[in-house]
Amino acid sequence: MEATNVASCRCIQEVSIKDNYERWKILTKNYLLGENLWVVVESDSDLKKPKNKKMNAKALHIIQVSCGLKIFDDIKGYKTAKEAWNYLGSRYGSEVKAMPDIEQGVGDDDYLFEYKHLYRHVEKGDWTKVKSFIIEKKDALFSPTTLGWTVLHTAAITGYVNIVEGLVEAGDDKLLTMQDNEGFTALALAAHRTGNTDVAKCMVEQKDGRVRQHLLGMKNLAGEIPLLLAADKGHTKMTRYLYSKTPPNLLKKQDYCNQGLLVERCIKAEIFGK
Repeated sequence: MEATNVASCRCIQEVSIKDNYERWKILTKNYLLGENLWVVVESDSDLKKPKNKKMNAKALHIIQVSCGLKIFDDIKGYKTAKEAWNYLGSRYGSEVKAMPDIEQGVGDDDYLFEYKHLYRHVEKGDWTKVKSFIIEKKDALFSPTTLGWTVLHTAAITGYVNIVEGLVEAGDDKLLTMQDNEGFTALALAAHRTGNTDVAKCMVEQKDGRVRQHLLGMKNLAGEIPLLLAADKGHTKMTRYLYSKTPPNLLKKQDYCNQGLLVERCIKAEIFGK
């Protein structure tokens, strides 16, 4: 059995996640399913329970080993298999990539080359270099890619809390309320793509304890607020957190369709709060 497991891992390793994420995703998911570990990736398991903690450690190890050494550096900071999986999906998946217009070579001018380094620093979690960059070039904070992503959008996806905290402090409300071409703020993107509540807290809660209520009520082009987006992906902890911070009057202002949609999504994803 051990030999089979090793062979399976090697099989997955032979697939380049950068060049063929979808194939890697299928192979890795099937392997995790076969090991009865997929449940900790698709749901918010209580890691305080010894059994779940052990399963998470195994699943995270498999993901780390299968993605290769270079990409391992990008996910080594994640503590749960779900967070690592969601990051890789948002980074290399077909729906969203961290720097789609830069990495796919849209434009070769000095501007893109210059800002490419900033995004690299963000993805590696190097706040010292990010801070130096934005001190020297303040406009970099508010300069979006061709898809409308700011450096905060990328930071929200990569999941480095220290980077998000620093950018929020530097860019304040102006940066927080910037929306990409689909109307997603950095908070909305984190709510939908990663479910990382630590990142969300950096953007929702101010240092004095006040909540940025206006941010919780910002809709994307489809008319959905961050709470709805989190529920759509079944991010239990994120949904519960956003629900606890979203003012009741704001929820009441949602049209009947969206109110029903929230209930429907919570039932489907089995998101039941205490």
